[in-house]
Amino acid sequence: GWICQSGPYLCIVAQDNKAEKYLGDITGTFPMTEETFSLESSPYASVRVRVMQTLLIPAEEYQKLLKMSLPEISNYLGETEYQSEIRDMGVRYSGIELIEMALNSNYDATIQKLHRISPPSYNKMIDLYLARNDAENIKTILRGVIAGLNPDDIRKMLFPSVLLSSVEDLMKKKSKEEILAALPMPFKGIPPGSLFEMENAIDRAYFSFSLKSLKKVPEQGILFRQFLFEIMEAINIMTVLRLLREEVEDKEKYLFYNRTPLLRRLMAARSLSDAQRILSESPYKIESTDTLIPFEISLYRQIYARTLHFQHQDPFSVYVVLGYLFAKEMEIRNVRKIVQSKHLGILPEEVEAQLVI
Repeated sequence: GWICQSGPYLCIVAQDNKAEKYLGDITGTFPMTEETFSLESSPYASVRVRVMQTLLIPAEEYQKLLKMSLPEISNYLGETEYQSEIRDMGVRYSGIELIEMALNSNYDATIQKLHRISPPSYNKMIDLYLARNDAENIKTILRGVIAGLNPDDIRKMLFPSVLLSSVEDLMKKKSKEEILAALPMPFKGIPPGSLFEMENAIDRAYFSFSLKSLKKVPEQGILFRQFLFEIMEAINIMTVLRLLREEVEDKEKYLFYNRTPLLRRLMAARSLSDAQRILSESPYKIESTDTLIPFEISLYRQIYARTLHFQHQDPFSVYVVLGYLFAKEMEIRNVRKIVQSKHLGILPEEVEAQLVI
């Protein structure tokens, strides 16, 4: 659907030892050796980030935003932590363009602030987490180029990158083949295929790279690995549902390698309705619907809730920072969905069901 920010993921793993070196080359923070490193506690960073969390848009406020016009949403954001961006960019932009630019600029400023207030070892983990943006940006550019969108329209949907040295160059490519050929490690070598296959390969490359990198923080990387496995399970569940809908027989080759009991049950399902019933009886408790979008939104809502749980497990650790980043991304996605719905004339109740809050 138009509002879906993530898609099915996976396929071919980029197995290349140069991946870790590349991240170090680009960010200047992640180690290029096989040595492990420790993540010290940082009460200062944790307290600063908890203050930043209080400035996120409260869940109940989205009801108000859904009823507002675009100018009213701009005014609302101008009274929040987006105030400086709305004020500075309001001279040049208006409407949906102003909001999109303010969201992107504020997110970039947020990342820079987190780097300033965090110790060096936190910054390594922050950059590793933010490499997810590169996977999302590549998929967005692929979709945009395939759909023939204007580069300016694609640019508004992108997040700050860590691995991609030139997003602008990618947006100038004329075909999916040209885009894939220009990708850096760890995305290099992904073959052209259907959008489904390419998006899956991009995400699988990111997860393979991340899990390999997390071996450098064996004890303190446990929660981050758990977080990645939560996302991978959600990805695999959506992949199985889509493959069942398309009646694809060989599902195994499209799945990432964490085989949970729930996933094995879904793999044995004979139909989409059977899989939906299994999910409704699972801890996810997702009710059957005519489309797959509610399933995806429900999965990400639960991941969001679990990131809060991770923060409470170690309140003076890097997980407070990473949990905040995930919450900030969900806020930006939610506001984007609302303003896009206004632009496209979609009913508020349809959008509300797709917000991650």
